[in-house]
Formats: sequence, structure tokens, C-alpha cells
Amino acid sequence: MRSIFVTVMLLVTALSLLVSIALVVLTTELRAATESVGASVESVRIVEEAEIDLLLHAGARDTVVGHDIEGNLRRKMHAAREYVSSQQERELLESAAASVESYLAASHDPGAEAKEVERRHARAYGALEALATLNVVQARASREAAARGNRIGNALGIGVGGLLVLVFGVVGVWLRRAFRPLFGLAEVMTRFGQGQHDARAHETGPAELREMSRRFNELADAVETQRRSQIAFLGGVAHDLSNPLGALCLSLELLETDITPQNRSAFERAERQLKRIERMVGDFLNLAKIDAGELDLSMQVQDLRVIVSETLADPRLSIRLPAQPILVRCDALRIEQVVTNLVSNALKYSPRATPVEVELAIQSRRAVLRVVDHGVGISDNEQRELFQPFRRVGSSRATTPGTGLGLWVACRIAEAHGGKLVVESASGQGSTFSLHLPLSDAGQEHLEPPTRVPAACESDSTR
Repeated sequence: MRSIFVTVMLLVTALSLLVSIALVVLTTELRAATESVGASVESVRIVEEAEIDLLLHAGARDTVVGHDIEGNLRRKMHAAREYVSSQQERELLESAAASVESYLAASHDPGAEAKEVERRHARAYGALEALATLNVVQARASREAAARGNRIGNALGIGVGGLLVLVFGVVGVWLRRAFRPLFGLAEVMTRFGQGQHDARAHETGPAELREMSRRFNELADAVETQRRSQIAFLGGVAHDLSNPLGALCLSLELLETDITPQNRSAFERAERQLKRIERMVGDFLNLAKIDAGELDLSMQVQDLRVIVSETLADPRLSIRLPAQPILVRCDALRIEQVVTNLVSNALKYSPRATPVEVELAIQSRRAVLRVVDHGVGISDNEQRELFQPFRRVGSSRATTPGTGLGLWVACRIAEAHGGKLVVESASGQGSTFSLHLPLSDAGQEHLEPPTRVPAACESDSTR
């Protein structure tokens, strides 16, 4: 690509140099033609005035008048020398000047015959007429040369303009084809950074871009291999911890009846920490299953209202459910896991004095569960990484416990059901998480005629 670019630049530079030289030559010729036309016109004017003076001198009877005309005639002949533009014109001018002087000398000679004076007068007049004719011919030639130069300039301008348009068009098409793989590589890098770990660049285009794409693909393969190894390791560790955790949970349940009031606080703290570890192990197991494509779903038609009402019981929740059933085909335990994650996050990141709103509705023939909090909110930059594994956002991530897997798992579960998880938020203005699930065929029968969802459930672009 570098060699092609250098070749194009050299061609454009050479073309520009040739055009510059041609313009300098044409400009010089046009200036010379213009000056020649001007000199010829001025010479014609002087010669015609000299012809008039010559005629006036022949008819003058007064000696003083004749002397003045003679002086004017000599001055005009001298002035004509300043506008000579060719050797032929110079020779004719010298011949005309000699003829005029010969006539003037004969007119002052008392012994000269009248016929001789008239003959010399006619010769002088003829010489001036020949000089004027030559000036007219030279002026026409100069004008034709200027017109020819103008036509050449116009043709050169049109030709160069068309050639430049063609060159830039070819260069533009080539650059578009050359940089298309580069734009594709940038897009693939963006998708890979957003979590599409199977994104790979096409090794096409110029050699440099093919090399860049090949190296990126090698790097992406290495990163993906390392990521899968880490996830497999975490899954193995989580699987090995699940049995001891189960035994610990069972042991705590058996010990609960023998706990004294003095030990109750320590027992409850141990129980909370054990549940926290159990949730973390469950997240790791889900991560390994989802990444390996082994997430098992037990799909049945369920009323989403029942799942929500049986899952949520916190007094800070403001729950609004529709009167008609909302039937979806889903794995009830997995959807319960998603709902629990969304609500627990909303409670964790909201001030204790503010409620968390949960609303279930039908929108665009899909079931939509919205969880609205009035907490710290999420900035636009943080939203881009929100659904990535092990990514935690916000200033409270250092003080709020969690693994950074909950939303990623919830998003994958929603996608496995043919739905999606959407967030609307702004820093300092709270967040709205929406779970969209397709209605089951049975659920379609419960749909009322299309109506607008209440205003509280509409998407707010300012959040």
C-alpha cells in the first residue's frame, strides 16, 4: 500500500509540475502577443498621422505652416521607432523615413522639378502605407496567436481538470477499497473489546493491513484461550467447593436448634457469609456453563406475575402487577435468578430511604419487567462495560460486595430465552433495568387491543 501511495503522489506531483510549466509558457506568450498588438496599434496610429501630415505638407502654401508640419512629421517618424516589433518593420520604417526626408529635401530645392517632387511625395506616402499595412498584419497575427494561446489554455485547463478528477476518483476508489479492511479491523476490535470473543478480522486488503489483521487474530486467539482456561479453572474450583459448601449449610441447619441466645449473632453472621460464598460459587458455575454452551433450561409456560410475586418480598419494593396473566415460556428458576439479581442490585445501590419500583407490563407484544431505582446511577462510559464478566462499575464497587458476574449471567439467561436486558441510566439519576421476554402462544390470547403502556413504564432518554 505504501508503494502505491508513493506512486500516486509522484504522478500527481509530476502532473502538477508539467501543468505549472505549461501555464508559465502560455502566460509568457499571451503577454508577448498582447504587447505586440499594442505596439502595432500605436504604430498604425503614428503612421496614419504621418500620412496626414505628409498630405498637409504637400498642400501647404504658407512657409511657416509648412515648417511646423515638417517638424511634426519628423517627430512622428522618430516616435514610430519606439514601437518597432520586428526586423521587417524596422527596415520598412527606415525606408519610409528616408523617403520622407528625400521628399522634404526636394520640396526645399528651388531647382527641383514639380514632377520630381510629386514622385518623391508619392514614394514617401507609399512607404508609409506599406508600413501601416505591415503593422495591421502583425496585429492580426498577434491577435491570432493570443486566441490560439487562449484556446490551448482552455483545452489544457479542461484536460488537466478532467485528468485530476479521474486521478482523484481512482485514488478515492482505491483508498476506499484499501481502507475498508482497516475500518473492518477497527470494528472487529471494538466488538472484541465489548465481549464478542469470537470476533475475528478478515485478512484482506494491502499487505500491511493483512499483517495487522493476522496479528490481531493471533492475539485474540491467545486471549480467548487464556480466558477459557481461566473460566474452566474457576468452574472446576466452584464445582469442587460445592460439596463442602453443601455440607456446611446442612451442618448449620442442624446446629440452629442448639444455638444459645449468646451465640445467635455469631451464628447469623456465619450463615450470611456462607450464603454469600454459595452465591459466588453459583455465579462461577453459571459462568462456566454459559461459556461452554451447557446452560440447561427447563422450559414451561409460566405466569410471570407469579414468579415476580413469589420472588420479591422486601418492604422497600413498590410492586405493580397487571390484572391479566402474562404467560411466557421460560425456566422459572432461571428467570427468578434474573429478577433476584436485578432487584438486589437496585436495593444495594439505592439509599435506604428511597423505594425501588418493580413493574410488570406488556409492551409491543412482549413481557417487560422494569426495575427502577433512585440510586447513584451509571454513566454512559460505564454502561458500555456493564454486561461484561468481572466488570463492576460505579464509585461504590470498592465497598459493595459482589463478583461482577450477576448482570452478565442475567443477560445471558435473558438471551437464552429469546429476550434481552436493557439499561437506561445517567450518573446521579438512578437506573432502570428492563427484562424483555417474548410471550408464549398461550399468552397471546390474553392480550387486549393495543394500548399505551402507562407513562411510568415508558423509556426516558434523559435518564
